[in-house]
Amino acid sequence: EQAREREWEHKRRVNAASNVATFAQALANRNHAYREMGLYLVMEARSQARVRQGIANITEQVGFLEKVAAAQRDILKFEAQIVENRLALISMCDTARAERVNQYLKKLTYLPPPALTGEQP
Repeated sequence: EQAREREWEHKRRVNAASNVATFAQALANRNHAYREMGLYLVMEARSQARVRQGIANITEQVGFLEKVAAAQRDILKFEAQIVENRLALISMCDTARAERVNQYLKKLTYLPPPALTGEQP
């Protein structure tokens, strides 16, 4: 009986650790996708100006638009993984701690809105 209980506890802890690791990886991937998208948006705007001036072909701009779309798709995919793992972690908590853990995980995933350049607070 004790061996079975130890094995069950071990599986529970390994499952929790796996969910935490997946949650952290999804956060890192989402943040990376946001940085990529920011870079590609700047490059697309630059390419748009180059196309307008006749310096570059439209295929350059289209290529950057495709990269922006891929980064947006990745952001959505990783956001879904974050939610999935957050809910899995919450479900492992007892009722008394679930809301506190949920608030903590939401705080970890929060991204401040982008600052608009040139605006005064």
